Amino acid sequence: MDEFMQRTRNMKSGVKISDFLGEGAKFEIETTEEDANYDYSSEIDFNNFPGSEDHLIPLDVPFSELKLKMNEVVQDVWKKIYIEAPKTAISVDLSRHRVTYHRNLYMEADSHPFDSTWLNKKPHIINPHETDQILEGMLDALGTMKAGEQSYFLISYRKMFKEQGCEPRVLPNADIFCDLKVIKVEEIGDQSNIDQLKEPTLQKAFQDAKVIYNDGRLRAKSLFENRKIESAIKIYEKIVQLLQFCKTKSDDEKRELNEMMIQNFTNLGICYNLRDNPNKTISIVQQIEALTSINKNSKILFMKGKALRLLGDYKPASIALEQAYRLSPMNNAIGKELQILDASISSYKDISKKFADKLFIK
Repeated sequence: MDEFMQRTRNMKSGVKISDFLGEGAKFEIETTEEDANYDYSSEIDFNNFPGSEDHLIPLDVPFSELKLKMNEVVQDVWKKIYIEAPKTAISVDLSRHRVTYHRNLYMEADSHPFDSTWLNKKPHIINPHETDQILEGMLDALGTMKAGEQSYFLISYRKMFKEQGCEPRVLPNADIFCDLKVIKVEEIGDQSNIDQLKEPTLQKAFQDAKVIYNDGRLRAKSLFENRKIESAIKIYEKIVQLLQFCKTKSDDEKRELNEMMIQNFTNLGICYNLRDNPNKTISIVQQIEALTSINKNSKILFMKGKALRLLGDYKPASIALEQAYRLSPMNNAIGKELQILDASISSYKDISKKFADKLFIK
């Protein structure tokens, strides 16, 4: 017996739909610290939930009866909300959102899920460019949900594993019961606009370019936050091309374009700095300086100072970093970089002195 099936058998098997529809039931779930953050407890008493007779677990009631308790939200997809999302929660849009969720999937009359991210102790994540790898029924179900919501779905075999199934775990023509919990919904940009950045020559009107820029910036920011720096750099570089070839119609559009270019260059420079690529960083700083003064921007001054330090140009590095520190004295990164610069200067002086001493040894 494989590890997955062993863990599913460790769950209590005495919970039945009839218990739900009657006096309620208790069951235990193996939890992790991660699960605890999502408001799951190791023991849940369904008597404590209002309307517990309407909560469904697919163990002892035919799917045909479950449908009567559910609403068809999309063709061949029936839904019952178990835990409502907060009123301000974001609705899932799989064309522009990264969605993190948990799932349990059952066939009819199953007492154990044949697929469970909860049991695997790791939620699943869908990105907009990966939706072609997900079953149609799952996409339809998630597309009706909001962040923080947990719902039950009954999905026709036509939108899941089709006529052939996926044996031995999923039988042919098997409708699937899904228990889904949306943990997090992140805005990361519309995939169709991201795809436009891949075009070899981008000559867009400003308003069209602005839409692509905003979605590209969101995607690159998400990649950066997930430490995928090289992927973020590629998008920022594509945005540079987009903005450089952009066609404006007014002075207002030109001013806004200028601000967008400064912001994108800044983000790109930060990425280059993290990759210790001082030559490209200095090139970016020079392009920013051609657009605006950097004397009041501690972020760009820090970027410049670190790059100059890596290039061994210590005096201008010191000027840039000290100016950045005066603007943002509480910024730990600037303070740390100044310490590194001081150490580099001291080391350089020691090496220079030793070299000079050797030259004059008689």
